[in-house]
Amino acid sequence: PMTCQVALQFRGAINKRHWEAAYRIAIGRHPLLSSVVSNGYWEHSPNGVPLIWLDSNHEIAERDGGYLNIAHAPGLRGWTSTTDDEAYLTLQFHHACCDGVGFLQFVGDWFAAYHFLCAGKPMDLCPLNPRDLKGRGLLRRKRVSRASALATFSSESWKFNARRAKPIDCCSPREQKSSPSLLHSTLSRESTFKLRRFAANANANLNDLLLTCLFSALADWNGEDASSSRWLRINMPTNLRGSSDRTLPAANVVGYAFLSRRGRDCLEQGKMLTSIAEETASIRRLNRGQAILDGLNLVRGIPAARWWYTSPRICRATTVLSNVGDLTRWFHKSVPRIDGSVKAGGLTLQGMQASPPLRPLTRAVFLASKYRGELTISMRADERVFGEEESENLLSCYMECLVQCMAE
Repeated sequence: PMTCQVALQFRGAINKRHWEAAYRIAIGRHPLLSSVVSNGYWEHSPNGVPLIWLDSNHEIAERDGGYLNIAHAPGLRGWTSTTDDEAYLTLQFHHACCDGVGFLQFVGDWFAAYHFLCAGKPMDLCPLNPRDLKGRGLLRRKRVSRASALATFSSESWKFNARRAKPIDCCSPREQKSSPSLLHSTLSRESTFKLRRFAANANANLNDLLLTCLFSALADWNGEDASSSRWLRINMPTNLRGSSDRTLPAANVVGYAFLSRRGRDCLEQGKMLTSIAEETASIRRLNRGQAILDGLNLVRGIPAARWWYTSPRICRATTVLSNVGDLTRWFHKSVPRIDGSVKAGGLTLQGMQASPPLRPLTRAVFLASKYRGELTISMRADERVFGEEESENLLSCYMECLVQCMAE
C-alpha cells in the first residue's frame, strides 16, 4: 500500500551506456533509494538497485502486485523499454524512502547526468549533503513546541474523528490480477489557461479549483444529494521543506492536510471554491500539514492511539490529491528546454504520470502535474474493487467537472 508509481515517456533513441551510468550517479546522490530498513535504521543495501531493460513492451506486470518490502530490498524498482525512436521508463518507489518532490529530485538528477554524459561535459549537479537526512525530524520545521503541537493535533484530531470519511462507492471485491493501472488525462494548454483564469476570477488558485472539482466528482459518483450528511474527505499532501533543505537528498518530507465536506455541500461549486480557497490559505499560514505528523510523533508510544490512527479498517480519506506543479522546475538549469520540452542526449521528455500510494479504503488516488503548459491528471484505482471500465469512468467524471468550469 505504500508503493508509488511513475511512468515517463520519451521520444528519440536512447544511449544505453550513458543512461545506466546516469542512473548510477543519481542513485548515489540519493542514498535512501538504495537502502533497506534494519532494526529501525536505514542501512545501505550491498545488492544495489539494478535497472531492468525490457525488449519492447513497456507494460509492467508485477508478480507481487507492486508491493515493496524495504526490510528485504531497497524501495526502488526501475524498468526501461525502447523502440527505434521511443523510450519508456516505469518506476516504483516506497513512500518511506521519499515523497513526490524527492522522487522528482532523483529523476531530475538522472536526466541531468544523462545530458552531461551525452554532451561530454563535466558533471555540474546541485550539491547535496546526505548528512542532512539525519535532521529531518518532525518537530524541527518551525521549531514547534510539544505543547503547541499537541494542542493543534488535538483540535485537528477531534474534527478528523468526528467526521468519518465515506469511501468511494465501488463494485463488489474482485481478485487482484496485477498492480493497479495508472490512468491519466491531459488538458490542452488553452484549456489549462482557462482553468487558471476561472480560479483567479474567484480569488482562488488552480489547486483550489482542482480540489473543488474533485469534491464535486466524488459527490456525483457517490450519488450525494441535497439531504446527504455523509462526509467526503480529500488528503492534500503538503511539502514541509524549507530554505534550509536545499541540499537535502530525496526523502519523505511531506505533511498531510485533510479537507472535509458533507455531500450536500458539494452541490454548490461556487460557494465550495470560496471556502476551499480560504481553508487552503489557512493550511499554508498555520502549517497545518505538519500538525498531524507532530501529533502522531507524540502519541506513537501509546498503543491504543497508534492503532486508532493507523488501523486499515477505518477510512481516513475518501481520496488523495497531490499536486507537484510544473515538472520542468525539477530539471537542472543546464538541461536544454525547447518549446517547453526538456531535452537531453537526443531524448525529449513527452510526458509523465504518477500517483500517490493507495491505502486501505482509500480506493482511488489522484495526482496533478503540468508540463508544456498542459495539465495532466493521473489516477490509480484499487483493482481489488475497481474494474478497468469503472476506473476510466471515475477519471472521466473528474475531468468532466473540470471541463464544465471552462464552459462557465
